[in-house]
Amino acid sequence: VEDAVIDAFPVPPQKSSKPRDAIMIAAAQVSQVQPYIVAIRQAGLVPTEVTIQLMALRNVMACFETDEKTTALIYIQQKESEVVITSQHQLYFQRSLAIGAAAIDSSLLHTTEVTSQAELDRIALEMQRSFDYYQTQWRQPLPARILLISSVADFALEAVARYLSTRLSLGVRVLDLRAYVPHGDLPFDLAQQGVCLSVIGAALESALTQAVPTVTMPASQPVTAEVSDAAT
Repeated sequence: VEDAVIDAFPVPPQKSSKPRDAIMIAAAQVSQVQPYIVAIRQAGLVPTEVTIQLMALRNVMACFETDEKTTALIYIQQKESEVVITSQHQLYFQRSLAIGAAAIDSSLLHTTEVTSQAELDRIALEMQRSFDYYQTQWRQPLPARILLISSVADFALEAVARYLSTRLSLGVRVLDLRAYVPHGDLPFDLAQQGVCLSVIGAALESALTQAVPTVTMPASQPVTAEVSDAAT
């Protein structure tokens, strides 16, 4: 316990017959966090926030929540995928799926259309189960925004978004932050955004305690996101 750093995050109570306050606990060893703090300081930077990947994702999703509707995020990584559900800047639900880009057919690289894909069908099924659970436990409607992103280079996000939209009968959009995150002349493609998303989300932590910056996506653009263990 002496080597532990612990934080708690509120979770909206489920709409059961006996609703109870709920919290999510995050814990890490100081000895694991300290080297990152030291490295940041040695780089001439001053760390101001320490958060976890899940809350960093919540922060990014909050930028798109300008109403009371629900937002869902699908983050496809190399070996797993994450499904996160938020509403009005609050985290409701998170689920890790043991299905990542490595298990998905390589034909999804550089393709413009997906006609059939068993692993994507599994992701769609698990997403639907997650949405059903969210609706049942919190008496909330289906997500109005479903955002998609991957940390894997050359992953056909647009084609996958269209495929999942068809399977779910819901709109799935690809998240592209290039119009909203200053990056100068540096490359900032979708895969790089997926890799950096937890850092971007962590940088938004302070903003959420004040006013959350909101983003208006052009109607023609699709959206979504990704993360890592702890972001500083």
